[in-house]
Amino acid sequence: MCGIVGYIGKRDAYPVLIKGLRRLGYRGYDSAGVALIDKKRRLNVYKTKGKVSDLKAFVSQKDVSGTIGIVRTRWATHGESYSANAHPHISSSEHLALIHNGIIENYATLKEKLQKKGFIFKSSTDTDVLVQLIEYLRISNHLDLLTVVQLALHEVIGAYAIAVVNKNNPDEIVAARKSSLPIVGIGNDECFLASDATPVVEYINKVVYLQDGEIALIRRNKELGVVYSDNVLQNPEMKHGPIALIDIEMPVIVGATHNAIYEKITSNIQEIEARKGKVTEGDTIINKPADDCIELPETLECMEPLISTILLQLPIYHVAVFKGEKCRSTTKSDKVGDCGVRMKNSLDCFPKQSRDLQKTIKRPLTNSKEVFWGDTNKYMY
Repeated sequence: MCGIVGYIGKRDAYPVLIKGLRRLGYRGYDSAGVALIDKKRRLNVYKTKGKVSDLKAFVSQKDVSGTIGIVRTRWATHGESYSANAHPHISSSEHLALIHNGIIENYATLKEKLQKKGFIFKSSTDTDVLVQLIEYLRISNHLDLLTVVQLALHEVIGAYAIAVVNKNNPDEIVAARKSSLPIVGIGNDECFLASDATPVVEYINKVVYLQDGEIALIRRNKELGVVYSDNVLQNPEMKHGPIALIDIEMPVIVGATHNAIYEKITSNIQEIEARKGKVTEGDTIINKPADDCIELPETLECMEPLISTILLQLPIYHVAVFKGEKCRSTTKSDKVGDCGVRMKNSLDCFPKQSRDLQKTIKRPLTNSKEVFWGDTNKYMY
């Protein structure tokens, strides 16, 4: 059974969380713990074997400040009943804290994979595996917490009600459900999460029951968003049409940014090379399967489309200059030359990338009428 409680709002979180946890005592447990994020964005996690009263005594001289937090009581399932196995569990970077009610059936397989990647586990619980999996995907793909939780849960087999906080973003809690019930309570400029309504009924005026497969993004000011766990970016596959166009004369540009589809993009490059396609891609880590590499500046995920667009527009601009033509806009606008001016301004911002592209073409770019890549209508840039 066990019990979970979460709070985000304007009041001190700790008294609300402890009071709620006491009300869930009927569910049975043998350890308890709390995670709080203070105003300085420090993540403080305290847990102990025993009752909620033991936890309260344990933290009596510790910092329990903060207006966001999560708590949980636990029955020992994976791992014995002692403090290290108690919830919440924290990630290796100590940025994330997670509580989990349920069982991760394939935790041993996931744990082995993570250990091969260098992760060290401080407990013997399945929950510890889940928070490290989320951590690994977060670091590898530079994604927000909601998206990372979605991706992680696609790897998980089992039942769960979870809540996750990130000390670098103390304005949200991500919660998810599969076969184990959490409710979200909404009050006045505050939100609650609990195993049932008992701990929060006195504070709320609305209850939202998450359905199986739903993930909730709970923010301050009564703000709640719900998505399905399947609502994630799907890995792109090379379709038969584009593959049929690839040959030794076909230049292919791949934007391999560090996100959720990074590994699949690497596989796509290998598919292209198998058909003897010439690959130029924007990544220094996987430049081995590529013929040439144009390194792009690291940026926020929300800015990646802009940077990637510049990468894809570089050949259009340089080929137009090479042919002595004006660069026409790829839109249906009747304006001619504006695109070239905009691209020139963009290239001034990325001089290294522009030089790399010229090296890739392997000869100086001039105003010659010569068509370097043959009939440009044949190729896709």
